[in-house]
Amino acid sequence: MVTKLSRWCFALAATLAVMTAASARADGLKYLPSDTEVVVSLNLQQVWGSKLVKDYSALIGQLQGMFNAGVDKNQIAAEVRKSLGIDPFKDVDAITVGLSDLTKNPKNVMIVLEGKFNQDKFTETANKAAKDSPEAVKSVTIGNATVYQITKPGDEPFYIGLLNKNTLVIAKTKDGMTGAVTPVAQNLKKETADLVQGVNFKKSLNLVMTAGAIQEAIKQGNNAQTQFIEPFLKDLNGAVITANVVSDVDLHVAYVAKDAAAAQKMAEETNKGVAGLKGLIGKNAPKDAKVAAMVDILNSLKITSQGNVMTVDGTVSRKVLDQTFKNIENFLP
Repeated sequence: MVTKLSRWCFALAATLAVMTAASARADGLKYLPSDTEVVVSLNLQQVWGSKLVKDYSALIGQLQGMFNAGVDKNQIAAEVRKSLGIDPFKDVDAITVGLSDLTKNPKNVMIVLEGKFNQDKFTETANKAAKDSPEAVKSVTIGNATVYQITKPGDEPFYIGLLNKNTLVIAKTKDGMTGAVTPVAQNLKKETADLVQGVNFKKSLNLVMTAGAIQEAIKQGNNAQTQFIEPFLKDLNGAVITANVVSDVDLHVAYVAKDAAAAQKMAEETNKGVAGLKGLIGKNAPKDAKVAAMVDILNSLKITSQGNVMTVDGTVSRKVLDQTFKNIENFLP
């Protein structure tokens, strides 16, 4: 039972990080391991308060209800959510995810959930699990905090701890949790810290990647479709991708190059690529709604360079979003 519990806890956090289109408050950054090269930040409060979500509140509410119903069908998941008193749509304000790399099995993973949590319920549930299945759940003291080591047969243990009433941390390694319990003033490596300085954490979604992380992902993935960017990596420090939910969705991509000449060259090549893509697929737009949506997004793109940064700005228009939500409604019962 506790093995299923541990799997669900980790899966819940990962699912929230992936499925909720939202950016984290900067508070979550201080808990990330020093070897972090990829940061995903999600600001759930900003998303739920946006005009787009409010305009589609009935549909969003239906989707939330379906999610909660799915959780409630799983006895373990329902028990955990009830005992911890966590409603992911009300109690979690922000999520920050830190990865050491973009491979299938990252060396280090940290998930930080910020919101409103019940410390007494968390401790009661975790201690009961440790008592019932000590081989799977173990109470561990790190610094002045009590956290829990979760071990699934055949896998390395991971760690979960409610560090205070507003911060729940899930760490892949004990060293990662140790760093989170006693965070230092400057925890991130320089390559990551430099990129993070340019991030607006009030936005819905931010993805920060160092050039090293991108290069390793391409190498491990061995994907011909992504290897075309390899020639640019030698001139790249990293990338920041931002999406912000308002009435539409604003997109912003910043490629941080090593110098201005490299940024300008990337902008020129990207403009050529976008123009070619529009010419290739544009003739099919009147026949295919999906292609039309893609052309709409491509037409909104503005690609420029300033200093050592190439930026791509664009918009997923309300027209495209309305059609997307209409398609979702058609599939719902």
